[in-house]
Amino acid sequence: MADEDDQSALEALYEQFRCLASVEFKDDPMKLGAAIDRAAYLECVAYLEVGSNVIFDKMFQVYDTDKNGLIGFQEFVIGIHVLKKDQKRKLRCTPSQTQRLNNTDIGFGSGV
Repeated sequence: MADEDDQSALEALYEQFRCLASVEFKDDPMKLGAAIDRAAYLECVAYLEVGSNVIFDKMFQVYDTDKNGLIGFQEFVIGIHVLKKDQKRKLRCTPSQTQRLNNTDIGFGSGV
């Protein structure tokens, strides 16, 4: 049951990521080829109508663990779980899982 829950959660996060990822990411370790850049991230948090904020910059840094200015899918999944309150259960995100997602009708297909 946990594996099915993980897969459902991963698919839901992938859908959200796909909507936000608009930048080509050639060196993507997950081989999806797309990422969220700071501009797209700031556009999303702009809907919160609080203006530029140090907290949002810090949150971007939480996601961007390799400090390349992009949030890849694996970083996105890890960042979501870092920000969640329940730290007991970690969602696994492996390259093979993301390749399966990318090869379905919800995937990026040929790239960005």
